[in-house]
Amino acid sequence: MRYLIVDTNCFLRIYQSNLRPFLGANVGDLKVVTLQSLVDEFLHSERLMTNYAWLEKDIAGVNPEVFSMSLTVADEKDIAVEIRQLGPWGNKLLEGYCRKQAIKKLRVLSKRDIQLLATAAVVEGVIASDEWPMKLVVDELTRDDDDYCIEIITSIDVLSLLEVHGRMSSEERRATVRSWLIYEEQLPRGWEEIYVRLFGEPPPKLQ
Repeated sequence: MRYLIVDTNCFLRIYQSNLRPFLGANVGDLKVVTLQSLVDEFLHSERLMTNYAWLEKDIAGVNPEVFSMSLTVADEKDIAVEIRQLGPWGNKLLEGYCRKQAIKKLRVLSKRDIQLLATAAVVEGVIASDEWPMKLVVDELTRDDDDYCIEIITSIDVLSLLEVHGRMSSEERRATVRSWLIYEEQLPRGWEEIYVRLFGEPPPKLQ
């Protein structure tokens, strides 16, 4: 079974559905996991705890063993090596891209982003993230390099996986996306086109 490693924004968005549990669930040949550091990010963020106060019990009550990965000592060492290599490489890539595109605010991978990327590289996992910098780095990393077997998908793709494998109905999927719009979630670039491609219907609207 392969790991689907969700970042903070992704698991917060999926938890706006009625699906319980999500972290630790098996979806097809994927097990939904995350990093303890990302869970801690949520629990220790005043902003996130305020915006998602209703979710504290769901997240805090999940046993870490349920959503964690079975990593060996060798895996942990390999992850540390990848962190040292991928962090500087990824941020240099983003700096060059931002300058080329005249993006004034340079984007960088956070320490948690780098840990997630390095972990996915070692376990050959699938990353679920709506952050364009992460997608840019993963796409470039795997473009012509057979050494890295990483995939990256969006929250919209995760909804599709859940629906295909009977974990969510089409109406629950539409209600979840409406919730994202109500709470003004920053959805991935081109999410409407992704939605139409995956579900063959126009995306929900608030009006």
